[in-house]
Amino acid sequence: MKKPICSVIAAALLVLALTGCATITSLIQGVPRWTISTPSATLTTISFVAEGSAQEDQTELARDRALNDLMNQLSAYIGYRLEDRYRRELVDNGEIADLSLFVADEFERSEDGKTTVYLLAEANRRTINNFRRIQQDRLAREGQEHLSYRDAARRNYARNQDTEAVHAYLEAARAAYASELPEHLELSQEYLNQAIGILERVRMEPQRRSDGDTVFSVRLVRDGRAFSSGIANAELIFAYPVYDSLGRRIQLEQQAATDVRGFASVQITHPGFRGSGRVTVHLDTSRFDGPSEVLRGSQELNTLVSGLYRLGGERQTYFSFTVLPEVLRGAVAASILEYDRAGDLRHDAAATEALVEVFRENTVNAVPMTVSPGPQVQVIQSILQQAGQGVHAVVGEVEIVSVVHSRDRFVATARGEVQIVETRTRRVLASTDTVVANGTGASDHEAKTAALRRFGEIAASVLLNTL
Repeated sequence: MKKPICSVIAAALLVLALTGCATITSLIQGVPRWTISTPSATLTTISFVAEGSAQEDQTELARDRALNDLMNQLSAYIGYRLEDRYRRELVDNGEIADLSLFVADEFERSEDGKTTVYLLAEANRRTINNFRRIQQDRLAREGQEHLSYRDAARRNYARNQDTEAVHAYLEAARAAYASELPEHLELSQEYLNQAIGILERVRMEPQRRSDGDTVFSVRLVRDGRAFSSGIANAELIFAYPVYDSLGRRIQLEQQAATDVRGFASVQITHPGFRGSGRVTVHLDTSRFDGPSEVLRGSQELNTLVSGLYRLGGERQTYFSFTVLPEVLRGAVAASILEYDRAGDLRHDAAATEALVEVFRENTVNAVPMTVSPGPQVQVIQSILQQAGQGVHAVVGEVEIVSVVHSRDRFVATARGEVQIVETRTRRVLASTDTVVANGTGASDHEAKTAALRRFGEIAASVLLNTL
């Protein structure tokens, strides 16, 4: 009887030796063998074993961590970050169809106040390897994209095209971030830092100009270089105020690109460019918006992108200007006769005062005059007597043509014409033709005054734009 028993024991020991330590451990600990040692790949199957731990009463958290571990292993095997949709598919269905992968087994173990969840996933070897090959080919193409932008940035910088280099680095950062390269975030940060470093060395220099000149020039240079420091092909925006045909002050912009020496100029020809103000010149960063919008999807990258735009906004300069027509560089005396609907002369001079205010805003030395009604020759003669020689006269008439009462408001309409006349020769320098203006108020008087003031503002702007 002893011999057969010995034979059985010997056979058992032989089996244990052949199956290895994992089998012995699993037998001792009472756990599946695959939790101790990942099953070897076969001709048709590749296995993955993932695990996640949490406190004893947090099984779902442990399972979630096991799923994260599994996704990380799959990403490492394939060579790129799997999209979130694959994780959702794994959670919802227990499989990833594109990889022919499914969760074959799950084991939960609680010990020492801790719960550990093990997942055994098996994938079809051919399917997952084909998927990996396709993704690697795609990654190779994407890798070439960000590298091509990087090389373009370096070439642009060597040619003194610094803003073009910044744009190319942004495109490189975008291409790297949009790829599934494992180091996509680090690459994007590196390219953004390169772009920021370039902008930090950009400086804008205003060029000399004569007072009254409407040509404005700047030079864009790179700090740290004694020679050939001009930055070429940089898009700049010149922003300046003008008056429109209704006398409203609005902001306009003109674009200009720097030449090979870094110079850019604009000549402002708008008829409403007059008076005093400021012309501001800054970098046109609108080209950066496309790639930057993609990069703002990452909190880390968004901080760098914001810093880059802040630097771009700081690269600016400005010119103070005073521009007046030659004929208005002397004194101007203004008198607009105002009439009510019944033809009665008004004495509040609302139109004249408003016109003078607009002229003064445009640095014209204008003064209001009070004259008696009469032919234009008589009015001009009266202005000459009061103001003396060497002044231009602003003369005209305006009439309240209607007043409408609507609910609790009155609406008045004024209509008339104004001219600037050279007092010595009686030559008309500019004319408004017929100007119509409306005004509102809580009373008949307020509405008329508002209409007359608006008439004066419009007439002033038309005259200034005409000269």
